[in-house]
Amino acid sequence: MTADHYYNKYGADLVRLWVSSVDYQNEVPFSEELFQQASESYRRLRNTLRVLLGNLDGFNAAEDAVEPDQLTLVDRWILSQLENLKQECREAYDAYDFRKVFVLLNQFCAVDLSALYVDITKDRLYCDATSSLRRRATQTAIHRITDASAACWPPSSPSPRMRPGNTSVMRPACIWRTSPSSIPRTSIQKRPRLSKSSSKCVLSSSRPSRRPARKSASAPTWKPQ
Repeated sequence: MTADHYYNKYGADLVRLWVSSVDYQNEVPFSEELFQQASESYRRLRNTLRVLLGNLDGFNAAEDAVEPDQLTLVDRWILSQLENLKQECREAYDAYDFRKVFVLLNQFCAVDLSALYVDITKDRLYCDATSSLRRRATQTAIHRITDASAACWPPSSPSPRMRPGNTSVMRPACIWRTSPSSIPRTSIQKRPRLSKSSSKCVLSSSRPSRRPARKSASAPTWKPQ
């Protein structure tokens, strides 16, 4: 199969995402299975961004954002994860390690955001009053997350920044400059991991391991000339 087949079937965005997900320094595997996996990752990213942007409806960062000391524990945790993500993405981009950026962003989206943070905060977002301090704290964190996501993805796949549904929020931020952190650097360096067990949320000092994506053994390979 030629590149035209994958471009016509999956689109340019998925081709870009697949390119960023492989280790270009070695043999590059390609197959329908790998493109389907990239498609699932892309769909998960877009769906998570839609959820975040949907919960920013009516939120004006200039007027509604809360002070750092008013953030709840889970909001401080996700922002500490975000600061570490931005730092690791900067280092990976500097080293032209696009696959690492893909793995970092995919895990942050699937685990830290979708499986934990969004699930933990959905009650306050959907049930608390619109002027609730707790709800405003979470919206403040979500606003910073979407702002950083708009900057982390474009070098690998620019379209998630442009088409999640609310481009006024997904403005082109910059991860190359250091933004004022609402979390003390000591707590960021410890990088606590939030886990759920028996419907209870606990903080653990252990760092989650990142497993590299498996390569299909039967997939054909392309060798650079």
